[in-house]
Amino acid sequence: MYGRKASQLVKELTGGEKGQLKAFNDDLINQVIKECGSHHVGLQALFRNMQEEGLDIQTTRNADFYGALIHHLSLTRNKRCLMAYMYNRADVVRSLRWKLGRVLPNELVTKLSNSEKEYFKGYSAALDAYMNEMNLDLTVCMIIVFARIWCHRRIRTSRLECLMILVKCCSLTGLPILRVTQCTFSNELMLNSIFVRV
Repeated sequence: MYGRKASQLVKELTGGEKGQLKAFNDDLINQVIKECGSHHVGLQALFRNMQEEGLDIQTTRNADFYGALIHHLSLTRNKRCLMAYMYNRADVVRSLRWKLGRVLPNELVTKLSNSEKEYFKGYSAALDAYMNEMNLDLTVCMIIVFARIWCHRRIRTSRLECLMILVKCCSLTGLPILRVTQCTFSNELMLNSIFVRV
């Protein structure tokens, strides 16, 4: 049945725990790519048959057209499954940089394909370059707290009073505030991006 191997790739993603990597399934990827190639060849052959018979591909609805449609839909589905597999693995690889740092343990490195290893190195280098340029370590464990304090028209609450309320709330948790950026609108003070170190 068409698309069965590609669906196995997606099942492999959903079968494990979220954020955990299984070994890169190179064999199954190659089988799906080979199936895509055979669908492409079948699609082109059916279109050629229709052209040789002098039929318009856009308007003709015969057995060759529906056969080509099946090949096209199967090819598209296989591509989507391949992209989902690769995208989700790339997402996990990116998250590993944030969780584990520049160097991955050997048991994880063995689960990566060569392209994923190169992707991890490139992503890590780009992140390091950005942090060096900004002189900021983004890998420090932080919680981003979003707070919104509404200043009512009747109660003339100043910006300073709103900020003091927020600081008092954060101090009750015992977590120091690292940075506060604020945005002012007509009748409200919105304090966004309050970084709290854990």
